[in-house]
Amino acid sequence: MFWTVLGEVVTPGLGAALSPMLIVAAIVLGSAPSGPRKVFTFSTGVFVVMAVIGMLVVLGADKAEVATVPSRSEGGHILGLIVGILLCGMAWLTYKNRPTNSEDSSSVKRLTSLDTLPDPRIFVMGMVLGLVNVKNIPLEISVGTNVVQTGAGVPLSLIGMLVFSAMACSTLVTPGVIVLAAPEKSTRILGHARKVLIANNTAIMIVLYLMLGTNLISKSLGPLFA
Repeated sequence: MFWTVLGEVVTPGLGAALSPMLIVAAIVLGSAPSGPRKVFTFSTGVFVVMAVIGMLVVLGADKAEVATVPSRSEGGHILGLIVGILLCGMAWLTYKNRPTNSEDSSSVKRLTSLDTLPDPRIFVMGMVLGLVNVKNIPLEISVGTNVVQTGAGVPLSLIGMLVFSAMACSTLVTPGVIVLAAPEKSTRILGHARKVLIANNTAIMIVLYLMLGTNLISKSLGPLFA
């Protein structure tokens, strides 16, 4: 059963890990004095809020008996379909509202000031940015419901969502690891990664929205019309 749960969270977990603006925030923190500590503090904030939401989704879905009551199981697949359509719609909105100059966007300017904050506020900012991420939260709701529908039970479902949350945060701790492993090269590596992520943020998000959205739609349509 654990491998079934793992199969439900791996692909969306990888998609959740590719959040360019969150990674840019981690890079900004990693480039600051005491960078690794700031990076891990920020990543912990994101992980905590995602883990809590994932646990609430699992407990709510279990209470709704989506794994045992056929009509409610169908409702879970409908939810997946809705989230998939929503993600595809976000791809269109992202393309339509793409900035002309990514470096000058307001979100990038706000992120560049993160490194001046004390650790407690960095932790809170991690929680806030993790909460307002337009991709990860709808995805987490759908994944949590799908995990419960496997019938693995609450404990394994909770572990599955913790794995999902850890995967989503794995790219955020990378800048801190780079600073610790290669302090002399970290400025060049992180600076280049920051430029690439900011320049290609729109394209990355469009592709992710479409891939994750169509994956959810295809997985939901089969059970609904079987």
